[in-house]
Parts: sequence; C-alpha cells; structure tokens
Amino acid sequence: MNGIPNLNYDIINNGLWEVTQNIEISIPQYTFLHKFLFGLEPIATSDDFIARQLLQRDIPALPTETMKYGDPDLENYDEQFSLKDIFPQYYFKEDSVNLSNVANRVSPNEPISAPWSYETRAVYILGQKARYKRAQFEATVEKLCSDMVLTGKYTTKANGDQESDTPSELLNLSVASTWSTNPIKALETAATSIFNQGGTMPRVLILNPADATPLITNSKIMTILDNRRMEMGGIKPTEINAEDGSSYIGRISLPSIGPVDIYTYAGQYKSKGTKHNFIPQGKAYFGIPNIGRIGYCGLIANIGGKPGKIAGEYRATAYDTSRGDLVTAKLQTQFSPAAIVTRPSSYGIITGIPAA
Repeated sequence: MNGIPNLNYDIINNGLWEVTQNIEISIPQYTFLHKFLFGLEPIATSDDFIARQLLQRDIPALPTETMKYGDPDLENYDEQFSLKDIFPQYYFKEDSVNLSNVANRVSPNEPISAPWSYETRAVYILGQKARYKRAQFEATVEKLCSDMVLTGKYTTKANGDQESDTPSELLNLSVASTWSTNPIKALETAATSIFNQGGTMPRVLILNPADATPLITNSKIMTILDNRRMEMGGIKPTEINAEDGSSYIGRISLPSIGPVDIYTYAGQYKSKGTKHNFIPQGKAYFGIPNIGRIGYCGLIANIGGKPGKIAGEYRATAYDTSRGDLVTAKLQTQFSPAAIVTRPSSYGIITGIPAA
C-alpha cells in the first residue's frame, strides 16, 4: 500500500490542519421586566383576544345617620365592573434556505476536514433562524412590558392602542423639584399617591443605572443609612444578573413607607438600528413585583390539512417547496403576545429625575 486510504492531502497542502479558535461576541437579551413585573402564570387562548373584567372598590363611605322611629333611608349599593377585550400584537414571519445558502460551510462547528451534507447545513441554518426569531419575540415581550408599565398602553397594528387600567396620574409622578434636594420626601409623596389609589405601599424601586449613584450618594439618603441608632437599611450593589440584566443595589427603610428594595436594570432593545433602554434615564418604576402576566392569543395552524387556530406561546413550522430540481426549505414563525396588568393601581412611574 503506497498511501493512507481516504487521506485528503489537500487539507495538509493548504495548511488547513491548523487549530482554529472560534470567537463569538453575543450581547444578551434581558427579560427582567417580564420575569419580575409580569411573572404571574401566563395564559393562552386560541381566540383573537383576551377578555378583561375590572372590579374596583374604594374604602367604604360613611353612612348618614337615620332618625329613629322614622322611615328607613333608601339606598342601593351596586358593584360596578367593566368588561373590555385585550387584543395582542401579532407576528407572522417566513424565511427560506436555498441551495446557495448551503453550498459552503455554515458554522464554525463544521469541521473543515469533514464537511456537512447539504441537508445537515440546511437543518442547522433553519435552527439558527428559529433561535433568532425566538430571541426577537422575547425582546418584543420585554418591550410590551416596558410600554405597558411606563405609558399604560401598547400599540397593535390591527386594533390600535391597548390600554391598562392604571390611573393616568400614577404614570407621571414628577419629582423634578425635589429629587436632588430631598429624594426621601419625593419617594414619600409618590408612595402616598400610589397608596391612595390602590391601598398598596411600594416595595420596589427600579432605576436606570445612570440614576442610581446620584440617589444612593444623596446626603439625605446617606444620613439615614449612617444612623447607628436605627436599622434603616443598607446599600451593597451587586453585579449585573447575567440572566435578567438587573442589579440589586440595596434596601432603604423610610418611616412613612417601610422597606424599599432598589434595583437597576440595564436591559435594552434595538429599533431601526438604534438602541434604547427599557427603563429610560429620568424615569423609575415604584411599586410591587408581579403586577401582571403575559397572555398569548390564537395562532394559525394547519390542522389535518384544514386551516384552524391553536393556543400557544410560540409556533415554528418548517417545510419545503419543490420546483423541478430546485428545493427550498421554509420556516414560518408566529407569535401573538399581550401584556396584561392585573394590579393597575399598585405602582407608579416616577418622572423628572434630573440627569447626574
């Protein structure tokens, strides 16, 4: 035998035996708002909308006194509730893989000396496309949560604005005149407004990272934290959570509010080539965790060769089309989410935080 069978001498002659170092730069997509604020059990329906009922009770009004031995006062207590349909956003995308996409190596994981088959390459590309679409849809849910929390609504292409029941005054708790000089007073005033609307004291403050340092180094905050006679909290910032993009800064206890946990959130989304913060500088969430859930509405499905709808969070369907000798692999992805606030009066949005 004059040589080693099946040895591809071109691999050696072309210097391709060298070890390659695969380098990947991946900026994570964070989902703190989804998990922390809209983390209640999700719901799914095959319908095109989700019905929402609101029953709101205030503290009872004092009754008027009745004259003894006289006729009873005529009163009619009737609980009122409202019914509204919540429509989701809807996304239906299709992508394709043809011969030109699989003619060459498609992944650094494909060995140079043992090329994948066209079929393996096509499956890999379809998997990468499905993975990217899923990441896009996760960013979409986070944006829905951000919009609903900060503005009280999100917009749909087919059904316009979908509004929550959060009172408009709670979406603009301005602290422009007091934050720099007395943030404690600013937080107490905001907390009072939230309590008067929903009977709940805020327990969480979520800031843009740029707004955290001026707050925790403010002289008023530093004074209460340095008070050795009372336990007023502690500041010990942690590193960014690799899973959700949050950072726990610490806890302060305010006399008229109680303990408040402070977080920052570094999550961003990209739209038309520009990155934006989910919690913009100058605004902050002030409330409680788990004020809502995500709902998923009906997705189009081929059911036994007939058109239909199913309930599900996400749907990816791969198939192929043939035209003579040309075969193209297709990927369809669907997504139909809605952000639903179930505790609409249990939080407020602090606005007007001065830039550092």
